[in-house]
Amino acid sequence: MSLCGLPMANAQDAKTDASKAPPPAVIVEPVAEQVLNYDDSFVGRVDAVDHIDLRARVEGYIEAVNFDEGQRVKAGDVLFNIEPDAYQAAVDQINGQIASAQAQKKLADIEVDRQTELFKRQTASESKVQEAQANQGDIVGQIQQLQAALAQAELNLSYTEVSAPFDGRVGLTDISMGAFVGPSTGALASLSSIDPIYVTFPVPEATLIEVRKRHAETGPSGVSATLKLANGDSYDQTGTIRVVDTVVQQGTDTVQIRAEFANPDGHLIDGQLVTVELVEGDETPSLTVPVRALQRDSDGAFVLTVDDSNTVAKTPVTVARTQGSIAVISQGLSKGQLVITDGQQKARPGITVDPQQAQAAPSASGSDTTATTSAGD
Repeated sequence: MSLCGLPMANAQDAKTDASKAPPPAVIVEPVAEQVLNYDDSFVGRVDAVDHIDLRARVEGYIEAVNFDEGQRVKAGDVLFNIEPDAYQAAVDQINGQIASAQAQKKLADIEVDRQTELFKRQTASESKVQEAQANQGDIVGQIQQLQAALAQAELNLSYTEVSAPFDGRVGLTDISMGAFVGPSTGALASLSSIDPIYVTFPVPEATLIEVRKRHAETGPSGVSATLKLANGDSYDQTGTIRVVDTVVQQGTDTVQIRAEFANPDGHLIDGQLVTVELVEGDETPSLTVPVRALQRDSDGAFVLTVDDSNTVAKTPVTVARTQGSIAVISQGLSKGQLVITDGQQKARPGITVDPQQAQAAPSASGSDTTATTSAGD
């Protein structure tokens, strides 16, 4: 009889022990409300707003090089002097010819007046008047030709000074004092503007379409740009979008975008490779949960929530987007609700659990604790 009763006693004890088992511990975090920015990164190139090759427009010997390579210069600074003597002589010669022609014109004017008066007195023929007028007109024409030649000579003389047309930095040069240069010499040096400066970068067509959707009302003004340099440092100026190209690049399905950055110290150099990060400000707060709280089944995305009585519920959610370790929830949750972020395998809808906040949760290792806490921040 006692043998028959022993199994029944053990089964009863096991049932009692199971009913007294503590609820499973899970890690929970409250649904947060925060302002998030969209951000995307692309590889771009720095482009000077203005970039030119400085060339000689007249022939001659270099008389002076007035800059150091890499130097910043101002608009109007004379960078090269070409020997001006021959061009100054041409200007002086034409000025002399004009003075002579003007003297001849005075005589021609006097002669026209004299012949006209004689014709009125009928002591000179009309042909004499016409001859004087023709001579006067010929001299006027000579003066006009000489004035045009003077303008060209003065222009050639001005070309003996090769000046900077805008503020910028001068590049390398192979030209030394005494070198013979001319229009066929090629570039004497390059000049690139410094501040502001452009950064041009390709953006996938699909990304551009999404950005335009989000900024249908504000346009590019709602998007700013930041830079990371080749060594990983962040550039200390924020850029603005200036131009979105009107064509899609064939083969890559990208659109070229140009941003403008202040460059007062000249740290950005024409042609430099940089990483562009687009930041889209949005002042509307969003409900967010850690991505690891999300689960999916045949009905879509859901999270496990814990109510005030520590009971688990399956809550369907609509995920607007994910950004890093954060998921933005557009429907299904409210601020402050507790969602299970770790230990979902121990929880199921309807059971009671022991919820522990992420910051205070015990961890198997220090690295796990850090990861959980930072995700909650």
